Amino acid sequence: MPASHAWKSSGSKRTISWRYEPSPMVIQYLYDMRDAVRNGVLKAEEMRRRNGKPPTPINLRKELKPWFYSQFDYAMHHINPVCQAAIGALKSHRKKRIKKPTPEINKLSMRLDVMLVRLFSDKLRVTIRPGEYEWISIIKEHKKWMKYSTYKISELLITDKIVAVSFRIMEKKTIAKMKVGIDLNFKNVTKTVVYIDPHQKEKTLLSTGEISTAKIVNLQNDFIRRTRKIQKRVKNTGKRNRILK
Repeated sequence: MPASHAWKSSGSKRTISWRYEPSPMVIQYLYDMRDAVRNGVLKAEEMRRRNGKPPTPINLRKELKPWFYSQFDYAMHHINPVCQAAIGALKSHRKKRIKKPTPEINKLSMRLDVMLVRLFSDKLRVTIRPGEYEWISIIKEHKKWMKYSTYKISELLITDKIVAVSFRIMEKKTIAKMKVGIDLNFKNVTKTVVYIDPHQKEKTLLSTGEISTAKIVNLQNDFIRRTRKIQKRVKNTGKRNRILK
């Protein structure tokens, strides 16, 4: 079948997807990762209740690591997307204000760490276990494939039905011929404008300037003095707050 975008691309990422027939190893992997995400959500909710806020994926990984490696023999980087998926699912669930404490994880899908994916001429190599790989054939019919595939892979999404590979497009930064340097000081702001020769890379000073901020400093000091005076002399809390306001 012809390939298409999995979703509308935005920013510096471009995504191409196609349907495929997953191998038994991939299906088993997706079931295991679904179980891992479910366990990660429970652990994340436990940490949220203990600390008052959801953990970061890094903190969740520290807590989940002993269980994950005791249950599975997958390559070590597979725990990273598990933790990211668990935190993302929990945060999304809490925003919806659903009565259930944790979300249900039913879909067979996983976004893989870029360290686990390598692109060859006509196949994607996914590291499942150390030295054990899954090879996924690429469908190159997409009109943008030749252009996007020259960039680095940023992530890979695999489900029981589709494969979606995202590429990160690096923006080319041009060096401006003129640059302005700003220095923020306590009582003034100074600026320097220079011209940079793009061929010889030499700098030529064009102009300098200074803006005084002494009045701002005086106003700030005056209000600090007044505030401290009120806080020291007015003992009644309500009256003091009204005066300060």
